[in-house]
Amino acid sequence: MPTCTLWRYLPGKPGASTLPGKSAESWRPCREPVSAGITGCADCFEALIQHPDSQVRIAAATHPDVPADVLAVLALDGDHKVAIAAADAIHQRAITSDSTSPSTAAPAGALRP
Repeated sequence: MPTCTLWRYLPGKPGASTLPGKSAESWRPCREPVSAGITGCADCFEALIQHPDSQVRIAAATHPDVPADVLAVLALDGDHKVAIAAADAIHQRAITSDSTSPSTAAPAGALRP
């Protein structure tokens, strides 16, 4: 079974301002079971959005597998840089979604019914 590949912050340890995985004293690999195709568990993303360092929250917002509900929370973050990073990620997903959705418009030059 696949496992979470994110890092869990250990509160109260030195290195709180380091990004995930950069300090063995402050971060540990999660390894919780996850569904196939998912790289991060909900508990890890929940912990990341509550992290005191805005750089960590920005990293969470830019993670390719961050759930939409987590992005929605980050888009309302009190730190404008975090909110902008989350809003950009939401916008990029919308663009990607629109470009991969089948078009319902008639092809150019087609007769209208």
